[in-house]
Amino acid sequence: MSDILINGKPISSLRVVDLKEELEKRGLSKNGRKDELILRLQSFLEVNPEGGEGGGEGENDEGDTTDVIEASRLEAERRRHEEEQRQIKRKEEECARREQELQALREQLGVSPTRQEQEKAEEESRRAEAERQKKEEEERQKRAEEERKAEEERKRAEQQRLDQERRQREEEEARRAEEERRRQENERRRKEEEMRLAEEKQKKEIQKRLEDEKRKLEAERLEEERRIKEQNEELEKEKKRKEEQKKKEEKRRQEEEEQRRNEEEQRRIKK
Repeated sequence: MSDILINGKPISSLRVVDLKEELEKRGLSKNGRKDELILRLQSFLEVNPEGGEGGGEGENDEGDTTDVIEASRLEAERRRHEEEQRQIKRKEEECARREQELQALREQLGVSPTRQEQEKAEEESRRAEAERQKKEEEERQKRAEEERKAEEERKRAEQQRLDQERRQREEEEARRAEEERRRQENERRRKEEEMRLAEEKQKKEIQKRLEDEKRKLEAERLEEERRIKEQNEELEKEKKRKEEQKKKEEKRRQEEEEQRRNEEEQRRIKK
């Protein structure tokens, strides 16, 4: 497995506190020895190389990140378990090889193993077996603990996803309610504007009718004044005509009176 760089440094050169900080950034467990921390972080970066430098910035994609983290953790635990099994197997093979070498050397020398040596070999075998079983038990307990933590982490991630979906639904409902409120407000303003324009149009029509009626009345008044003026002029002419006729009649009467007096005067003179 090649050594991956973080901030220009190989993972194996990082301190324990740095490894725990990088694991915490990526939401991984910080428990274990340094080699376990290195293996856990390196496994995660191999599965998710694009996030190797970012340090867990994908909070908006919590579900996918959790799946990747869980997969990388399980892969790291599997590889660590396989490595420990290989180490135990190598130790057992080394013990068996030494026992075989010792047995061959004894056979060459014609020396049979003593009871004490046999008991020591059996004790070493039992101790190796006990150590192997102890490590297997520890590994089983650790896997069970890791599975429990993984289940808790999965539940937590699921709850976060549900909470995020609930928040998104609430935000969507709030956005739709705000859009509906704006739509109703715009509709109300549009209706008010239509009513205002209709009122203005009605007012203009009424004003126009009033102006037309006013012009009509003014025309009728002027016509009436002209007619009255003409009648007055006619009356004035008739009055003048009557006065002239009266004067003529008076003059004619005076002339007749004068003629009558003259005739009487002549008749008196003749007598």
